[in-house]
Amino acid sequence: MGDSLATVTEVLQSLSGRGYDTDFFLDGNRVRCGACGGVMSASDLTIDEVYRFEGQSDPGDEMIVVAVECRQCGKRGTLVSAYGPDTSPEEAEVLLALQDGRPGEPGA
Repeated sequence: MGDSLATVTEVLQSLSGRGYDTDFFLDGNRVRCGACGGVMSASDLTIDEVYRFEGQSDPGDEMIVVAVECRQCGKRGTLVSAYGPDTSPEEAEVLLALQDGRPGEPGA
């Protein structure tokens, strides 16, 4: 991807064009698949790409976009979340696990 994808919107459009069209959601310390409704831990997902956006001047602008595949139904999609001081400890644990599980260093 490189630095050509500078915004969350650009990343989401790129991923959607490559078949990541299901929404995934944080559900406490788990992740819920928008397609099948399955609730799983971060380790139960296939993590394809991670994009982390740093706030230029405001830590509240930090965001993370994770391209994942649900192992229960096979759907691919994205999980988008704030990533910073306002994140709950449970959500932060999931986001760290998702980020640590990535296969490489794609994205911004």
